[in-house]
Amino acid sequence: MSESESISGGTEMSESESISGGMSESESVSDGTGMNVTERKETGRMLELRFMREEDLEQVEAIEQATFSSPWSLESFRKAMETCGNLYVTALWDDRVAGYCGLWRSFEEGDITNVAVDEAFRQRGIGRKMLSFLMEAAEKEGVTQFTLEVRRSNAAALHLYENLGFVSEGIRKNFYEKPTEDAVIMWKR
Repeated sequence: MSESESISGGTEMSESESISGGMSESESVSDGTGMNVTERKETGRMLELRFMREEDLEQVEAIEQATFSSPWSLESFRKAMETCGNLYVTALWDDRVAGYCGLWRSFEEGDITNVAVDEAFRQRGIGRKMLSFLMEAAEKEGVTQFTLEVRRSNAAALHLYENLGFVSEGIRKNFYEKPTEDAVIMWKR
């Protein structure tokens, strides 16, 4: 897990879904990959959750650079996104990347590696929605357990993960740098 997540609220998602509070209309469309995307619109604002695409990477990298003291590069995201077994999700708000998260799968375990929401989109439940979407997709591929690391001082992220069913199972001493800090190891089994 990366070091800083300011995320809250949300609902579970289907395989690829667009959502917004107080929905007024709903329709199904294709996203070009053969998956159906359910769109729910309210006053022209829309949140879309989908699997990360090449065209998302520049905005993902910008969020990563602004959020973390030891950020991943664009090439690191590209390689991770293309690696068999990995899942990466992008949240789009009115066609702008609002956040992203990723998971590396090993048999029945999913290691959540990145969770970030652009500062302009925090406190809208996007992080919770992305994680629910990601874990649901991973479960469809046989993942039954999820793990992640989070900075001990990141109260907002700890609260979110606990609300999603994660429990603390240990500490990794001095896991993070800039500044040095312990990581809380969390599992959802």
